Amino acid sequence: MEKVVEAIKEAKNLINKEYNYSGVTNDFSFQGYKKSYLLTNENIKGLLELENISDYHNALVVCSSGDQVFSLINKGILDIETFDINLMAEYIALGLKKAMIMKYSYQDFLANLKVLLNKNISLEELTSILSSLLPYMDEKYRIFWQSIIDYNYNLQKSIENKKNLILLFCRVNDLMLQRYSKRIPFLENEEEYNKLKNNLQKANINFKEANAVSLPRTYKKSSDIIMLSNVLDYFDAYWGSYWCYSKLKEYEQSLMKIISPDGLIFLHYIFGSSYDTLYLPFRSTNLLFSELYDEDIRDISFPDDKFTIIDKVILKRVK
Repeated sequence: MEKVVEAIKEAKNLINKEYNYSGVTNDFSFQGYKKSYLLTNENIKGLLELENISDYHNALVVCSSGDQVFSLINKGILDIETFDINLMAEYIALGLKKAMIMKYSYQDFLANLKVLLNKNISLEELTSILSSLLPYMDEKYRIFWQSIIDYNYNLQKSIENKKNLILLFCRVNDLMLQRYSKRIPFLENEEEYNKLKNNLQKANINFKEANAVSLPRTYKKSSDIIMLSNVLDYFDAYWGSYWCYSKLKEYEQSLMKIISPDGLIFLHYIFGSSYDTLYLPFRSTNLLFSELYDEDIRDISFPDDKFTIIDKVILKRVK
């Protein structure tokens, strides 16, 4: 309960900071209680189609928006350890988003997602929707969100220039929402969505505050899958701006301590629209693709309305 009290205090501070800031938020650090993600911008559907994971049973996954977690549960992986250095991620993904999935039908989930992300939503409608999700949350998330809903309502009820609480907490844009459902396996159709709803009732999901750099010191249990999203883009904070291939090899070797004998590491997701994908796999260093001799680099195609986006993923297998 002490951690929930801390989370409520920090979330209120975040509301005040975001509400009183009139410019663009440039704080892209993630440690502590920071703006998180309600939606991923990764093509997780394409990612999970690259490999047959039907024989895998557990996973270690960065929390972020929760879409990696829920997509694996949709595929039948029901034992998941999830981590993040941003502690708001837990309350957004495993509190709010999970409750939306448990409460809503497939069509209602998509419809209410758009409503919640509408910057012009009224305070009353937002408060009503969020309050209706409370019964579908685990106790600590229910306590957190009840306190935050009440605080936000009392703060904004007499203010003319109201702001959407969800947008104060979450990094999102119109393009992410537009592409979102096409990239998520459990949103492919109603059948896949209902499969997730059923599997969620049986799933075991644990969250820890953890830095991806030091995962082997935090976790001792082996996982069949490790999924790291694009966290290596931010390892320059620990390895320096010009880290080299030997640092990556050391890190991969450390992960071998917590991966199953036939396991698979989704080591790094690369956004094709953000990088020179012919040469640079990581944002934080000048390491080249041509230097990666011991990794499996795969393309992930995503047909957009006007063109095809080619993202990439770096896979690492146990040897």
